[in-house]
Amino acid sequence: MNVFSKSVVDKFAIKIETHLHPFKVAWVDKTFLPVKDQCLVTLKIGLYFEDIYYEVLRMNVAHLLLGCLWLYYNIVKHYGRNNTYKRTHEKQTILLRPAKPVTGTRPVAKPSASNTPT
Repeated sequence: MNVFSKSVVDKFAIKIETHLHPFKVAWVDKTFLPVKDQCLVTLKIGLYFEDIYYEVLRMNVAHLLLGCLWLYYNIVKHYGRNNTYKRTHEKQTILLRPAKPVTGTRPVAKPSASNTPT
């Protein structure tokens, strides 16, 4: 199952289509999420690109999850220890790595006459 975050779909105004075969995603604790929508998004890495249908879900885990079918059909190799994925496309090796963590803190607004408490 390929999943795209509802918040990203909303933020970038990605066109949503009604899912042809709605279903539910169940979790270990017996809760579930209905899958009613899907969207078509182009995955582009360097010169490689592919249009992929994603189910749209409200989630806070990631913005995008590529499922087992995409990994299987594209002969993607997962390196668990490094948490990387590698595949070959048109004789070029593509390596997917997790994003590096953001260091530091967000800048804090300095108090001004307009936003100081009275």
